[in-house]
Amino acid sequence: MLKAVIFDLDGTLTDCDLGMAKRRVCDQLVACGAGHEETVRRMEEIHYRFNVEGVYDRNQWWEEFDIDLTSSQKQHLTDLYWDSVTSTTFIKPYAESLLASLKSQVKLVLLTDYDGESHSKKRRINSLPLLHYFDLIVVAGEDTEQCKPSPEPYSFVLKKLNFPPATVLMVGDKPQVDLEGARALGLPTLLVEGEYGQYNPHVSSLEEAHQYIETLLTSPCGL
Repeated sequence: MLKAVIFDLDGTLTDCDLGMAKRRVCDQLVACGAGHEETVRRMEEIHYRFNVEGVYDRNQWWEEFDIDLTSSQKQHLTDLYWDSVTSTTFIKPYAESLLASLKSQVKLVLLTDYDGESHSKKRRINSLPLLHYFDLIVVAGEDTEQCKPSPEPYSFVLKKLNFPPATVLMVGDKPQVDLEGARALGLPTLLVEGEYGQYNPHVSSLEEAHQYIETLLTSPCGL
C-alpha cells in the first residue's frame, strides 16, 4: 500500500529561466577574457553533464572554463547564477493541485539536493509557497552527508517516516540523480519527463503523475 510520495523539487515541481542564468554568467566570463562562442558551448556542456553527475557547487563549475578566476570572482558568478534562478523560479502548472489532493491521502516529502557549499539551498527554497504541503523536507548534502543518487538520502527519509521502501514512491525528473538510488533501495519510482533521458515508468506531466499515483492508491493490490 502506498504510504508516502517523495518529490524532487527543481525541474519536477518548479522551473525557472535557466537560460537567463547561463547567459549572465557567460557574459561575465567573456568580460573577464573568455571567448564568447567557446564559453557558450562549454556552459551548455557543463550544465548538462554536472547536473547528471550530481556536481552541485557552481564554484566548481566555473573551474571548467579556460580562464583563471579568483575565489571571489567564482563566488560572484555563483551568486549571479543563483540570484537569476531564484528571481525567475515559478511553481509548475498543476503542482499545487497535485500536492493539495495527495495531502490527505499520503505523507508528502520534499527531497532536494543542496546547491553546494557556496550557496544555501534552504535559503533559496524558504519562500516557496509549496512548503506547507510537506510533512518532511530534506536537503541532501545539508541534512545528510551524501546527495542523490547515493542511497543515503532515501534511507534517511525512510527512517524518518518509519515506512518500508516498497510503500514510498519517488518522483523526479532526472533518472540518474533522482531515481536510480531510490530504486536500488527498493522504492518504486516515477519519472516526470524532462531533458535528462528516458526511464520507465514515466509520465509527461504532473497531471499524468497524479493519475499514476491515484492508480497506485486505488489499486486493491497496492504497489
